[in-house]
Amino acid sequence: VAVQCRLGKDRTGLISALFKSCQGVSDVEIIADYTRSEGIDEIALGALQQRMEAAAAPGKPVLNRQIFSGADPNNMRTTLAWIKTTHGTIEKYLDSIGFDAQWRRKLNGCV
Repeated sequence: VAVQCRLGKDRTGLISALFKSCQGVSDVEIIADYTRSEGIDEIALGALQQRMEAAAAPGKPVLNRQIFSGADPNNMRTTLAWIKTTHGTIEKYLDSIGFDAQWRRKLNGCV
């Protein structure tokens, strides 16, 4: 399974976390994997910052690179906790968005 993204930590990070959860990976391992994307997006951010600066008012800061290049483990920890608090389990969350047990079996069969 290949999931590609420009920065690899937000939407892609969530998809990867859900995928890993389907594979039985622990939250601790999911969070550790998420934090591996910390600071690796400088090339993509450089282009983003250039576009934003070109569109912004002169002298106005437009991008906090520290925030955008970060992959704070608390972000993923909080996200997983919210899913479990709101839905009970990751599986119940996936069921609620239409990615039920049958789809999860198909996914697991591809790995």
